[in-house]
Amino acid sequence: VVQKATKNDSYKKEPKYMCLACDAKPFTWKMLRKHVSTRHPDCLDNLSRKECLINEEESHQEEVVQKATKNDSYKKEPKYMCLACDAKPFTWKMLRKHVSTRHPDCLDNLSRKECLINEEESHQEEVVQKATK
Repeated sequence: VVQKATKNDSYKKEPKYMCLACDAKPFTWKMLRKHVSTRHPDCLDNLSRKECLINEEESHQEEVVQKATKNDSYKKEPKYMCLACDAKPFTWKMLRKHVSTRHPDCLDNLSRKECLINEEESHQEEVVQKATK
């Protein structure tokens, strides 16, 4: 079965370019020309495909770093525990959802400060959980 190509698939396969005037990237050639014409019109005459082409290996490494950084933001978010049943870890939003469905009588008394897990204790628990898997 052959899958139909989507716009995203074709974009990923197209060469990627960067703006030499402000280092903005990645762009398709068409979008780079549009960017330069609106943001740096005096540079449009000197625009060169060869010079603006992004090295694919560098580009891939940057994408990996960006994805890793996005994933790290969850790890840095404070973690909370349910004081009614000791379930953890939760983001604040997920803790509120848990308490509202499992312990609705406790929702009015929910306190960020009291439910916050000690970061050092939380890190040690994560290490133990990973080691036992």
